[in-house]
Amino acid sequence: MIEIKKNPNGDSRTAIKGISFEHFCDARNMHSNDVKAVMHELSMVVDKVGEFHDYTAKSQARMFYRDFLDVQKMVRFLRMANGISFMLKRNATTYFQIVQMT
Repeated sequence: MIEIKKNPNGDSRTAIKGISFEHFCDARNMHSNDVKAVMHELSMVVDKVGEFHDYTAKSQARMFYRDFLDVQKMVRFLRMANGISFMLKRNATTYFQIVQMT
């Protein structure tokens, strides 16, 4: 969890006027450290999400490959049909929906 302390001088647009250079530097450093902490936490979340990306593709590889082949068959069939523009949209499950483009 990130703890960000109140920093009235952290933003130059709203900082108290007439502060010393030392207070200005302290506030700037405090703000910089807060941003670093937030970015670190965000990177940890992204790392965790990355570990589970395409989990089904790995744990259910045969099913995923079978679905992939089925989609490729649909793509080839639709390309053979004259004048149909289409795109594949992946829905909430592992199935695809064919959408005709106008």
